[in-house]
Amino acid sequence: MTVYETEVSLFTARRSTWRSPAAVALACLVTAVPILLFTLPPVMDFPNHLVRIWLLGGGAQIPPLSAIYEARWLQASTNVAVDFFGTVLVRTIGLAATANILLALMLIGPPLGAAFLNRAIFGRFHVWQLAGVALVWCTTAVEGFLSFQIGLAAAFLCAAAMAPLLPALNTWRAIRMLLVAAVRRFPCAA
Repeated sequence: MTVYETEVSLFTARRSTWRSPAAVALACLVTAVPILLFTLPPVMDFPNHLVRIWLLGGGAQIPPLSAIYEARWLQASTNVAVDFFGTVLVRTIGLAATANILLALMLIGPPLGAAFLNRAIFGRFHVWQLAGVALVWCTTAVEGFLSFQIGLAAAFLCAAAMAPLLPALNTWRAIRMLLVAAVRRFPCAA
């Protein structure tokens, strides 16, 4: 055993296993404070997403908007998952609660998904996963790229769910599978 391996094993032996998940959860809750304190946090494109989801959720049926807007789901080609999810939420719990849920998913989803992916790959939570929470207010979040942020969180969580299956596959098959998934996820880049 090398000196480095000895230091790592001593560090992990001293550390309690519940502290890292609790710290990540606490950091995510602290990150959610601006969502709870302000009606509309400083996320630039979020009002656009919110109005579109409100229109799709039934706002387009109210006169005079019914003469202007019409929902055509068959002509939509990108970012429809978040719109569909938001539409279902607006119809069931209202616009204000939907806005808070979407903001929470947008801000907390990517670091939480990255923490679960790290847990799936390395077998445990680690205090370094708190670094992801420090990046919550990144450019794509402040600019309001709602679909990108929620899609990134979903990709991390799907990768975390797939991680236990990858050792059973050979390397080239795993690479092929990930490339096909990437091309399907980002058809414009292919």
